Amino acid sequence: MHILTSVAGLGGEYGGFSYIVPEAVKFDSKGSMLEGKTVFITGSTGDLAQKTIENLAEQQANLLLHYRDDRKVAGLKDKLKKYTGNIQYLKADLANSEEVENMAKDIQSQGIAPDYVIHLAAATGNLKRASEVTDKEMQEVEHVNHRAARIIIETLFDDIKEAVLFVGSVAEEAFFSGSSAYVASKRALHAYAVDLAMRYYQHNKRVVYYMPGIIDGGMMGKLSEAQKSASMQSVRQTSLIELDKIADNLVKSLYLPKVQGVEAEYEGALMVRRDGYLKEDLS
Repeated sequence: MHILTSVAGLGGEYGGFSYIVPEAVKFDSKGSMLEGKTVFITGSTGDLAQKTIENLAEQQANLLLHYRDDRKVAGLKDKLKKYTGNIQYLKADLANSEEVENMAKDIQSQGIAPDYVIHLAAATGNLKRASEVTDKEMQEVEHVNHRAARIIIETLFDDIKEAVLFVGSVAEEAFFSGSSAYVASKRALHAYAVDLAMRYYQHNKRVVYYMPGIIDGGMMGKLSEAQKSASMQSVRQTSLIELDKIADNLVKSLYLPKVQGVEAEYEGALMVRRDGYLKEDLS
């Protein structure tokens, strides 16, 4: 089906364009949109990641879980024993380009084509100002948060079937001194997401950049109360957000065009979602 639209009045110019309406995807709220789908997740041992993974496992998704720390992943494995989906664990240090590339190539060599990729891995670095952050730390944080994602996705570019979801941060928009390496790397990731979305648009694949507000737990535990308060005020956030809620909305963002209570806007072909903060009350 095509929809033809006429255009007039823009600077005295006339023209028109047409939409090709894609086949509708049926959504059954009683079932699972992710059953049998393969989801590759980086940084699987973090607090938000584990909540997200449990959500996906409950929906019977197949999981490829990246991790770095053997001790932390042991606890995750215990949590996931009760689920019946296919779960595979992949170890790599995201600060090491060779290990990252080998992990992505290992997925390819097994003939696995992920339906979705979620880049949840993140390094905060220290909370100092830019002038106090060493070059080494800046490079390591940038590699984990941004560069590693590029290596993985460019290696698996043709294999990814449906969507890539990057987890950004409210820190990109909340103004307080500190976390310079973290904020810089997330903004670089955001720019890469815009570029990837334009390239994937030609292949009917989606890219989502998901920005949660200040969460009650996870990495936000490193912030002082003063930093949390200042950050929340700068983005008009009234209360901390529960991890479970963020994880649920993050998973829904994989396949739903609209998630209730989450603001969404396009930057080119990139869908940007902001959850739990902003000027308007979306509840």
